[in-house]
Amino acid sequence: MTELSLDQNPIWVPNVEIGANRFDALYYDPTLTVAERHLRAKGPLGWKRLQDVASELYSFGAYELTNQIRFVERGQDTIPYLNVTEVKNPFVHFAGARHIDRASHRLLEKSACSPGTLLLAMSASIGRVGILPATAGACNSNQHLAKVVIDGTQHDPHFLAIYFSSSVGKASCEREAAGAVQKSLYLYNIATLPIPDPSPSLRTAIGHKVRAAELLNARAEVEARRAVEQLDTLFPNPMHRALKPNEDGKCDYFSGFVGNGELGLFHGAQFFAPKRKNAIEFVSTSGVGRRIGTCGSRVREKGKRTSSRKHLDPANVSGVDGYWTTEPDEDGGDVVIAESSQVLFMRMRPYLNKTTINDGSSAVSGSPEFLVYQFASSDSYFAALCLRQPWALSQVAEIATGDRPRVDGEFVDDVLVPWPCDELRHEIGEHYRCSFVLRRRADTLVEQAIEDVERLVQGILDETDTIHAGTALAEEFGLEVPK
Repeated sequence: MTELSLDQNPIWVPNVEIGANRFDALYYDPTLTVAERHLRAKGPLGWKRLQDVASELYSFGAYELTNQIRFVERGQDTIPYLNVTEVKNPFVHFAGARHIDRASHRLLEKSACSPGTLLLAMSASIGRVGILPATAGACNSNQHLAKVVIDGTQHDPHFLAIYFSSSVGKASCEREAAGAVQKSLYLYNIATLPIPDPSPSLRTAIGHKVRAAELLNARAEVEARRAVEQLDTLFPNPMHRALKPNEDGKCDYFSGFVGNGELGLFHGAQFFAPKRKNAIEFVSTSGVGRRIGTCGSRVREKGKRTSSRKHLDPANVSGVDGYWTTEPDEDGGDVVIAESSQVLFMRMRPYLNKTTINDGSSAVSGSPEFLVYQFASSDSYFAALCLRQPWALSQVAEIATGDRPRVDGEFVDDVLVPWPCDELRHEIGEHYRCSFVLRRRADTLVEQAIEDVERLVQGILDETDTIHAGTALAEEFGLEVPK
């Protein structure tokens, strides 16, 4: 196949290729025009439509029923309810989803989905596509997600998840979207999306990079969970329920009476809110509580956009475990600078769970709303994990002030955390650090898979090397060897 760049510009579209489709710049984007020429070229790479390889393709939009959903706190007998926000190419991050009860799940049985299903955004965030991981179990989803079950004998769902995460796959979804205010796709648009159909061995090899990344992410979740579980052993009765935000979003301001003897220096009623008091009392039960400011130091280093470096945006920090990703290297006006292993505490009240750590080897910039802390290198991950826990965030959530409520650094310095012996701190911190290492490798495999797909479409992929790499992953992770 003749090499054709996916981003060549400009490109001439002959009249005979226009057909009855929309005549606008997006529809004839060079990326798609080049891809379609490959589709019609009858070359080594075959193409199909998504409906040709799907055993099921459905969505469910009964708005009257969705109004009867009952959201509940996550538990053993609850079901994740997936929204478009949980779809982050090429995976569905179900761990961050809200949960519904079994009755709601039965009511919305036509929206149920299971591991291995592809979820495609049908409105607003067009181009979001992810595969539901094997660890997800039974899930439900809203009406803005199309559910696609791939016939394993016809194609590889993990390969298709990464194809729709590539520039060509995303653009093929976006070009079909219609609507003046909120762009939308219909099921027939999704059914007819063109997909590459390489040899079974090649699509399996590329799909293995996605499967390996899925397994690495699952291991990372286990490591992060082990760290929190070990941290909980420091408390005689680790009950966090009373420290979580109320279901109605209120923070119990003025809901408890504080005697004059407890007032001391008056900082406002919020300073003595019940959850703050409960959290301090809770951490004190560990017998090894210390102020975070005595365990490390707050770094008062701010910067300007003077060089290109990775920028840590709070929007790209997972609220579940603190793992972060970054867009192309770029600062952005006023920033704070965090060196390797420094902890970034998000001081704005609605986003306290965006607290994280710079796990890279070089400095990153971050939002000026981050407070940067320096700890001994062996304690950084333990400290970051502590500052993400409900009993730590509850100590400052209710004393945030201002039109955009934020916490002053002096109050964060006073947050009480358990500080056990060196050996236990390092053991817990190592579990948390491993979760970052595993996720970084998973991200690298996803990036490699996207590059493989784009080179495949262009006709410049080294298939022998790709199959060899897939075979190595199969041996490492116990997957089927590409044949």
